[in-house]
Amino acid sequence: MYGLLYGYDFSELFGNIPYIEISNQQNSIKEGETVDFKVKLSKASIGTKQVIVKSDNPAISINGNPSVTLTFTPQNSREEQILSVKAEVDENLVSEETNISFDSNWHSRIQLIVTNKDKDSQSILVSAYPENPSFERGSSISYKVKLAKQPNQNISIQPVSNNIDLLQYSAEPLIFTPENYNIEQNIDISILEKMDYLSKDLSIEFKSNILSVIKTFSVIPNLEYIDISAGQGVKSGYTPSIAIDKIHSKVLVSVFNWANDYKLGLFRCNLTTVDGSDCQHIDISAGQGSNSLRYPAMAIDEKNQKLLVVATNKSNLSKLSMVRCNLTTVDGSDCQYIDISAGQPESSGMTPVIDIDKANGKFLVATQNITNGYKLSLYRCNLNTVDGSDCQHIDISAGQGNNSG
Repeated sequence: MYGLLYGYDFSELFGNIPYIEISNQQNSIKEGETVDFKVKLSKASIGTKQVIVKSDNPAISINGNPSVTLTFTPQNSREEQILSVKAEVDENLVSEETNISFDSNWHSRIQLIVTNKDKDSQSILVSAYPENPSFERGSSISYKVKLAKQPNQNISIQPVSNNIDLLQYSAEPLIFTPENYNIEQNIDISILEKMDYLSKDLSIEFKSNILSVIKTFSVIPNLEYIDISAGQGVKSGYTPSIAIDKIHSKVLVSVFNWANDYKLGLFRCNLTTVDGSDCQHIDISAGQGSNSLRYPAMAIDEKNQKLLVVATNKSNLSKLSMVRCNLTTVDGSDCQYIDISAGQPESSGMTPVIDIDKANGKFLVATQNITNGYKLSLYRCNLNTVDGSDCQHIDISAGQGNNSG
């Protein structure tokens, strides 16, 4: 008795197997470039079939590797699989041939010859020791430099950086001749310790009259970011001014706080704060109301244990004003507002800065005095002033004229 089997393709059993189709193949690829070879089967296969694709030379990689395995099933046999064939960059100036083979246990070997076509152009070869992507302050990097190709004449390579405030290196050029072009020369770079900075990307360019190479690296931050906004939210920290309360081991920051109806605010944190959770926000506007005390600048009167904050008071015709608080203020209720404009008219107290004259028991404030031709002004007051009546205004523009302050 014979049985019937329907829907089964016996052709593969009788030698009619699918063959491998390769499209978009190229026999040469420029160094550094990639070409996508596309591979599929000519027909649906019976069962799973695998093809091992291998490069015999590191000059050519396949999907970033020396070899890859393609798997075809009855469902995906006719779908193209991509082989990203790349001509890898190397230091030599030779075009290299590579055999790319397609091997399986069901199909005869296919072999393609692909050439990594060298650009055949001069290049500056730069390597770093140590090869770290980031460095700490005070560390050093040694760059080793040479040419890839023998030049016809001397080539001068000049190290150049736009980060000269952070880097120190010899500005002397490296001279390469037709005889020493492939002998490494060193450029030693030191990362200076004098600067404080957050994470920063730096670069140095090795520049000649025909080409250049830029090397980049980052400097590990030696400043730590801490959110000290004490829950004040967005736009709460405009134009900050900082001072250290050594008596109570606190860091104090005065701000123009948009989030608190544009009032003068104070943030107080422990000097040892690690995450800002101990920080406190205090309204120190002393009843001056919305949008009044702008551009705050702060100093500490250690003798009287007071916090002095000077500001441009928009509510008082942009004259110079001061708020004095106890260093230990908890809610700003002890803060006192004082007009220290010393009779100067409108717009005379712009962008103030303050300092303490301990020897004479004074505090000094410098401002841009718009009414006085944008000249520099100085205000001098007693540290214990109560109403500003003892404050003195002095034009300290030293004859520099309008727009000098």
